[in-house]
Amino acid sequence: METGLHPHEQNLVALIPNEKANEILLVNGVRFDGEKFVKFDVFVNDKDNGTETTPRYSEFAGSFAQIPHGKTDKMMMTSEVRFGLTELLEDMKAEDDEYVLVTLVPRSGRDDLTVAEIKIELVPYELH
Repeated sequence: METGLHPHEQNLVALIPNEKANEILLVNGVRFDGEKFVKFDVFVNDKDNGTETTPRYSEFAGSFAQIPHGKTDKMMMTSEVRFGLTELLEDMKAEDDEYVLVTLVPRSGRDDLTVAEIKIELVPYELH
């Protein structure tokens, strides 16, 4: 199910308890007009810390940005973006929580922008 990306939209995302893997935040099915500049920022907030859940009190996870591909008719594209969460969760002291709040903040090109899914995946540590 695709939903429009709205300013400061908060999404409750379940954490997966695991000590032998890195947590990765996956923003999947990012659909946008490839002829426009598109950018949104991603913030994560500790659901249990009692502070107001706004980007001001959230941790910055990263950004998604797409530069235009040229001057043609509308060209809808789909992509995904991943952000490392392990250290961010440790810094927030949220690694033992059940959920975190993920806020997507559109900066540019939001008219045709949708996101299909936001979830957390585990990537096993590689031992060398």
